[in-house]
Amino acid sequence: MFAEKNISISPWPTEKVVRFLEGRGQRVIRAASGCWHEPYGHGRIVMPLPVQRCVTPEQSEIAEVFRQAPAAWFLRYASDPGGEPLNSLDSFRWVCRPPYGLEKLSANIRHNVRRGLRRAEMRKITFREILDRGWEAHSDTMRRHGEKPGGFGVDAGLDEYGGYEAWGAFVDDSLAAYTVTLIMDDWAHFLVARSTDRHLKRYPNNALLFFVCERLFERGYIAAASRGFESVKGPEGLESYNASMGFRKEPVQQVIAVRPSMRLLLNRYTIAAALPVLKLLGANRATRMLRLIRTGPASA
Repeated sequence: MFAEKNISISPWPTEKVVRFLEGRGQRVIRAASGCWHEPYGHGRIVMPLPVQRCVTPEQSEIAEVFRQAPAAWFLRYASDPGGEPLNSLDSFRWVCRPPYGLEKLSANIRHNVRRGLRRAEMRKITFREILDRGWEAHSDTMRRHGEKPGGFGVDAGLDEYGGYEAWGAFVDDSLAAYTVTLIMDDWAHFLVARSTDRHLKRYPNNALLFFVCERLFERGYIAAASRGFESVKGPEGLESYNASMGFRKEPVQQVIAVRPSMRLLLNRYTIAAALPVLKLLGANRATRMLRLIRTGPASA
């Protein structure tokens, strides 16, 4: 927890989040180093809880997590820099810490944020509002990133739990942008960010992210806000955006542990065949991640 004087205690400890997820039927695995869960719904990838936790699990723990998550192919986790030098990928996560304000932004971005704040109304919204009014922002964002629009990834049931929060920017009563956060202990994690194409020139993204960060840090118990780990697939443009909004790269090491039966399919021949194709596509991070899978913990 954030140990400075006069800092409030977070009302959303990890155990509270765990109980909420379990109550919704999600698998949470309790192991030696702490909890693990299946964040993407399909069960193929398992990651630690809380999201910000860095771990260096023993092989016995990796084996136990795979045993309790029979559909999982991979464990993806972060360790502290220097924690697993032979089996990890030097990486980072995007983090912003208080104090936070306009002075953290470049002159150009400050201008865009001020314009966005003048042109849009910022407020907390319900997840039901996202489902009812957010399709344009969701589908436009997915297409900009080269993906086919699918489900929202959220549901109205999240309104039952205060650790998940939704925030929106409205232009002419239209939901121009929205974001979703999850608070765990003294960290706030930005899980979703969506915006409409037709309102981009009004800078609702910049204004909303700035507005939410300010509101979060005003509470006194938030020590850090995160926009996630380095992506294995981009898009690259998000790096300059995160940096321009006052987020910084904090180093970690990313590790992929592969289920033993899957490693039979990830031999040096299949990976060697895939790497040239990935390079032609410019997928440098995916190339690095495949190399990591090849050299990562054999597992269990």
